[in-house]
Amino acid sequence: MLSIELDLTGASVLVVGGGAVGRRKARRAGAAGAAVRLLDPLPRPADFDAAGVEWIAERYATAWLDGVFCVFAAGPAEVNAVVVADCLARGLLVSDAAVPERGNFTLPAVGRVGPIGVAVSTGGASPRLAARLRNELVAGIDPTMSVWVELLDALRPEILRDVADPVARRELFAELAAPGWGERLRAESREAVADAMRDLIRGRTGGPPRGPRRPPDAGRPG
Repeated sequence: MLSIELDLTGASVLVVGGGAVGRRKARRAGAAGAAVRLLDPLPRPADFDAAGVEWIAERYATAWLDGVFCVFAAGPAEVNAVVVADCLARGLLVSDAAVPERGNFTLPAVGRVGPIGVAVSTGGASPRLAARLRNELVAGIDPTMSVWVELLDALRPEILRDVADPVARRELFAELAAPGWGERLRAESREAVADAMRDLIRGRTGGPPRGPRRPPDAGRPG
């Protein structure tokens, strides 16, 4: 198995089956920015209000796969078997909720702390165990790590633009990922750590050092 993250923004996703599992898959795909169609012969339940999910009260037919990027088979076992076979014949991504090994991808249990994502997979063997392990990992993430990631995300374009040598870039990224920055974020303000990171970048690019901060009222007439 190859674990990847997919950008589903604007992608066409089909969910077959409107039970609890199908609705959960549809919500998750919709939250990722996909255009989701959910097929189920029953009418849309009044309490299902997932934004961006189009509920279609029809049975599955192969034609529903036209133009689709990926599919979640979450209906009865016999329907899932047909959906998976049709998808594999077309080279589509398909996940079988009942028999994970029959499809060609599974979804890990995902948790987030700000921009940090934690994904745990058991290859479909035990989604409940994957969820428990995910919760344990998320609970152990220091909240300052989110600030650290946000700073690195803001500085990355500057480094890619100003540091031409790939070896120097790798070394700089490694320095900015060193444990000491986490310790500084716990002891200093976000702004102070951001300034220190920029000073490090300037030192690698030969830029002038940052001048001392002036107090807010410096230079104003009394």
